[in-house]
Amino acid sequence: MILIIESGATKADWSFSKDGNELSRHASVGINPVSNDNAHKLENPSSHNPEEVTAIHYYGAGVMGDAPKKMVSDTLRGIFPNAKNIDVGTDLLASARATSAGQASIVSILGTGSNSCLFDGEQISTQLPSLGYLLGDEGSGFHIGKEVIKSYFYGDMPEGDRERFEQSYTSELSSLLMELYRSEKPNFEVASYAKFLQTAEPAYQNYLLEKIFQNFIDARIKPIQQGSNLPINFTGSISHFYAPILTRVCEMNGYRVNAILQKPMDKLIEFHNKN
Repeated sequence: MILIIESGATKADWSFSKDGNELSRHASVGINPVSNDNAHKLENPSSHNPEEVTAIHYYGAGVMGDAPKKMVSDTLRGIFPNAKNIDVGTDLLASARATSAGQASIVSILGTGSNSCLFDGEQISTQLPSLGYLLGDEGSGFHIGKEVIKSYFYGDMPEGDRERFEQSYTSELSSLLMELYRSEKPNFEVASYAKFLQTAEPAYQNYLLEKIFQNFIDARIKPIQQGSNLPINFTGSISHFYAPILTRVCEMNGYRVNAILQKPMDKLIEFHNKN
């Protein structure tokens, strides 16, 4: 039995397959070795006998470097003792394999956080370091949520959207700041405000997202493109829900968007069945 896991910091998708056929799919708590300590919470979410799993392909956030990869590998080996082959890769590699079909491309994740790279068709060839929500994450849900909050309290949110904001969230600044600064995961708290834009006035939505996605392209795409004329592929909830505006901003900068997937799991299964 083969197990594929695609994990973010909060949630992970698991797919169990045998002889090229998916047997079941499950969700569990996610792991990010850098930003959380959820490894001890990871357990088999299925009813499958863990001893039947012989190979694992794990993709996740925060697994750059030998120490994080070993932590994840050791955790999985403790759950699935007969897994002789445990391959641990980044969530960015999962996105590249799911969206690029073996072709060279620029690959980006726009979810709660963000990341991007050049993919040569087989491996990641060029990548800027991911600086996390404190220093980076341009174009992410955190970035959008932060701009929504600032827009309300700085007074440049349209009146109709201000009223909707006040119906959904606290308009008391001290209460909001207390909630965010006391949160165990402030990046996820701030990113939750990104959903507000889905029903915002079109002009305001376009204004805010165009500015945010342009910032993402300037910071994360232009420095790695190296004069190439490659298509861009995306995964993640932000790229999925705001695809029309994201595509338009990419095209305004001369980039062609090839694929946008909310989640890469279906295509990862196809990839591993072929390889």
